[in-house]
Amino acid sequence: MEQKKIVVRSGWDRARYVVSFEILLLMCLAPTAALLLEREALDIGVLAVILSIKAMIINVIYNYFYDRFDIRRGVVPTGRTTRQRLIHALGFEGTLTLTSLPLVMWWLDMSVLEALMMDAAMMAFIVIYTYAFTLVYDKLFPVIQPHQEEIIEGAQMG
Repeated sequence: MEQKKIVVRSGWDRARYVVSFEILLLMCLAPTAALLLEREALDIGVLAVILSIKAMIINVIYNYFYDRFDIRRGVVPTGRTTRQRLIHALGFEGTLTLTSLPLVMWWLDMSVLEALMMDAAMMAFIVIYTYAFTLVYDKLFPVIQPHQEEIIEGAQMG
């Protein structure tokens, strides 16, 4: 049985995804966090930008390897099922939590428990955001697979 080649996102497409993901997230989270934590918007904004840059770097690395994992299993990354998208989003957020917690504790002078509770609330939002953002992004910028090109060309000719 011949396995079809799976095409994944280009480096430029991944960069567009990461930057648009983070900008929209920052616009939503930074003002809300400053209000809820009763902190200066600038203080929370600087922390948010630092965490955003870290998240962008992790995002590119995480998604590169996750796509390779999907491909080995014969899954087209942009065609993930709801379950596959949830596992992807939870894994990404778990990775971010492990890498962000020490910085958040230090920056906001919080205990581990306080930082974990704050992170749990943010993660709940971000998991839903990640799922929705990625779903919409995949619809707006689909990666056409070689076998789909034949179908599209046939439909245009007929």
